[in-house]
Amino acid sequence: MTLISAFMMVVLTTMTGTIVFGMWKAVSAVLEKSGKIRVIKGMLNVTICFYLVPVVFLYLAFRTGLFGNTKTGILFRSTPVFVNGMQAGALVWSGGFLAEVIRYLRGQVKIRKVVRRSFASGARIRRTAETIRAELQIRRNIEVCVCPGLEMPMIAGFIRCVILLPEKTYTESALRMILKHELLHYRHGDLILKKLCAWILRIQWFNPFVRILSSELDIWGDAMCDLRICYGDGASWGIGEYFSVVIDNSRKENGGFGNTMRLKSSADKLERRIKRMKKYRKQNEMKRWAALLLMICFTLASSLTSLAAGRGVELLYNRAYAATEVLETSNVPGADDGLVEFTRPLDPDQVVVDTGAEVNLNARGLNYYEWTIPGGELYETGIFYASKGDTVAITVSPVPKGAATTAGLHEPSGVLWGVNGYGTYAYTFTVRQSGFHRAFVENRQATAVTVAFVVNR
Repeated sequence: MTLISAFMMVVLTTMTGTIVFGMWKAVSAVLEKSGKIRVIKGMLNVTICFYLVPVVFLYLAFRTGLFGNTKTGILFRSTPVFVNGMQAGALVWSGGFLAEVIRYLRGQVKIRKVVRRSFASGARIRRTAETIRAELQIRRNIEVCVCPGLEMPMIAGFIRCVILLPEKTYTESALRMILKHELLHYRHGDLILKKLCAWILRIQWFNPFVRILSSELDIWGDAMCDLRICYGDGASWGIGEYFSVVIDNSRKENGGFGNTMRLKSSADKLERRIKRMKKYRKQNEMKRWAALLLMICFTLASSLTSLAAGRGVELLYNRAYAATEVLETSNVPGADDGLVEFTRPLDPDQVVVDTGAEVNLNARGLNYYEWTIPGGELYETGIFYASKGDTVAITVSPVPKGAATTAGLHEPSGVLWGVNGYGTYAYTFTVRQSGFHRAFVENRQATAVTVAFVVNR
C-alpha cells in the first residue's frame, strides 16, 4: 500500500467514524434521559469499531475492483491535481502522525516510571483484591502496587495490568470500592478500548471528534462502574457512601496518562455522575433481547449510512476528476491537440513489458493502471476480447506533465494501432477486427515517466 492509499483510507475512515459518532451522540442523549446506560456504552463500543474499520474505503475498493488486478471504477482515476494534492496531504498527515506517536511514547514512558517507583502492596490489600477478582470472575492475576506521590488510584497496562494506589491509609470499605471500580474497568474491557482510542487519536490526529470520543469512553466507562457498584448484584453501598469515597480519592484530569483508567473527575463531571446514578431506576433497564436488538439496529443504520457516504464520495470524486482532467489537459506545455492515428508493426528491438494487468472481461467499464515506465519501453495490459465496431477509450496522464508518450491497441494481427501525444490526452478507438487485444502505452522519452493509464471499454 502506498502512502497516498494509506492517507486516503485514513481520510475516509475519519469520515465514517465521525458520522457514526454523531449518530451515537444523538441517540445517547435520548437514552440517557431514561437511564439506558448499558445500551449507551454498548453503542459507544460499536462506534469505536467504525473508527477502526475503513468501511467507505472497502466499499469503494470493491466498487473499483481494488481487490482484483483490475480497477474498474472511478475512485482510483487520478489527475496531476489529485496526485499532487494527495501527496501533499499524505506528507502533512505523516508528520502529524509521527509527532503523535512520539507524544504517545512519552506518555508510556511516564506510566512506566510511575510503575517502577511503586512497590508491592501489603497482604491486606492483596487479599481484598483477590476476593473482588473472584467475585467478578476475573481469572487473570492483576497485581496491586502502592506508588508514593501518586494522586489518584488507576489501572494501567495492556499485556501486564497493574492497579496503582496512592500511598495512604484506606478503610476496608473504601479499599473495596476503589479496587472494585478499577477491576470493573478491566472486566468491561475498558483498557483495550482505551488502547484502541489512543491509536485512533494518533492516526486521526487532525480530527477533533476523536478526542471527544476518548473523553466519552472515560465518562461512560466510569458510568458502568458506578452502576455495577451502586446497583449491581450484591451491592452493599449507597450512592452517598460510594461517591464520598470517589470524591476523597479523585483529582481533576491533568493529562499525561493516556492508556489508563483512573478514579478521576472534575467537579462538573462528578456532579453529572451523581445525578445519573440518582435518576437511575433498575426497573427501567431494557430487557437483554431488546437491548441486543437496538444494538443491531444501530450497527445496521451506521453501516448503511457509511455505504451511502461512500456512494456520495464516489460521485463527488467523479465530478472532481472531470473538472481537473479538462484543466490539466488544457494547460499541458506543448500539448498535441491534433492527435493522429498510426499503424505500425511491433519493432523486434522494442522493449515490451507484459504487465499481466487484467482488463475487465465480464462487464464494460473503466480499468485504471499506474505504471512507472523506463525510457523507450512499452507497457501493455493482459489480453481482452473486443468485437469489431466496439469502442475502447484510452486516457493517458503522465508525470512529468508534458511527457511524450504513445498509447493505443496491440491488435490480434500483431500490429500496434495508436496515437502519439504529449502530456494528458484521451483518444477513442473503434475496434477494426474481432479478437484478443492488449492496450499499451509507450514512453517516448529517454527518462522514466509515471503514467496514469485508463482503458474504458
